[in-house]
Amino acid sequence: DARARPARRHRGTPDERGPDRMKLEDVVDEVGNRFATVVVSARRARQINAYFHQLGEG
Repeated sequence: DARARPARRHRGTPDERGPDRMKLEDVVDEVGNRFATVVVSARRARQINAYFHQLGEG
């Protein structure tokens, strides 16, 4: 491929800015493409929502 992609970080490696401060471009680079980024983001949003919903029930 003529376009060289930057090396991906390992998923377990924290970013200097923290996971709540990552830029969209950084996430797209780590995940691979924009569609997959949306899917991963939606999955994480559902996890967070389920967690807070569970707290309200207990």
